[in-house]
Amino acid sequence: MVNKLILRVCVCVERSSNAKMEENMKKETLGKLFLLTAALIWGSSFVVMKSAVDFITPFVLLFIRFTLSTLFMSCLFFKKIKMIKKEDLLGGFCAGLALFSAFSIQTFGLRLTTPGKNAFLTAVYCTIVPLLSWLYFKKKPDKAQIFAAILCFIGVGFVSLDSSLKVNLGDLYTLIGGFLYAVHIIVCEKAMKKTSPIIITALQFAFASIFSFSLITSCLFVSNNSSSLYI
Repeated sequence: MVNKLILRVCVCVERSSNAKMEENMKKETLGKLFLLTAALIWGSSFVVMKSAVDFITPFVLLFIRFTLSTLFMSCLFFKKIKMIKKEDLLGGFCAGLALFSAFSIQTFGLRLTTPGKNAFLTAVYCTIVPLLSWLYFKKKPDKAQIFAAILCFIGVGFVSLDSSLKVNLGDLYTLIGGFLYAVHIIVCEKAMKKTSPIIITALQFAFASIFSFSLITSCLFVSNNSSSLYI
């Protein structure tokens, strides 16, 4: 009798464990699909952005982009966003500053290089994130990540260096932007430990929009001639 009871308990535990594993696998698969979709949208945006910067100056373009993103997030997650606390503002401010800095310098780089090179060099943040995470969170990267980082930096050299081993200014801006994107991810990881990812996302868009508008007005006040190229 006791043996049967123990066997039933073991079977129940095993079924529960298998159910949790299946649920985790479904979540992981769904997460990968979302990431793949985001990558497709992100990759196609470089071509659109390249065309846009020929007609709209970078800070105006970023102001429009971040303002629309803020409005979209506010409408879609209004119930969640209205629960924002004062403690969330600092994380949103830091994430917004990092995001705005990365987008700004990357967009300036896009004006001086091709969409393909801009996309590739921006993606260098994928290998910088594990290194920054190692420095900040003490999470040591594994051998595969180190090997991938080495290959990536070799690829960056082939893409960005010309015959005289000099880096195009647009490529240099893009590389700096890639580093700032890595900083942005680290800042978001820290901020999201204290609050909802939705709140941090909405706040960073809002602050980035404010930063864009501030620089537009500042440049207009400084000069109506030379600075108009950079507004």
